Amino acid sequence: MHPEDQRALREELLESDATFESLSTDYPLLDAIVNETLRLHPVVMQVHREASEDSFIPLTPLQDSSPRRGLSPEHLSHLFVPKGTILVLPVNIMQITEDIWGPDAGIWNAQRWTEITSKEAHEKRSDWRREIMAFSLG
Repeated sequence: MHPEDQRALREELLESDATFESLSTDYPLLDAIVNETLRLHPVVMQVHREASEDSFIPLTPLQDSSPRRGLSPEHLSHLFVPKGTILVLPVNIMQITEDIWGPDAGIWNAQRWTEITSKEAHEKRSDWRREIMAFSLG
């Protein structure tokens, strides 16, 4: 569906001798295409977890630009989850949330990854946007 990205990726891969170690650092377009594909088409649709103990989960405030900001009169900082609670994480929904991915969250766009594929961010995994939930990461 994206022949220009396919052509560019083919050129990137044909220009050098890839090693397994270099695949994650030396091929930014490959990295972007794989991440974007996994973001929109996750390997699993949901992840289920059971709370092993009573927990308080810190809540991240919505960004100022979020359309849902300010809808709740209470600004909770934590959510109490009792031991034994089954948590269902809808990966397929979380990875297309506009609050995180922007207004084009439902559209395949490998270029969104180019701004977060610096070698330092990749090695340290310091950018939270790299934490897509494919294979239960994040």
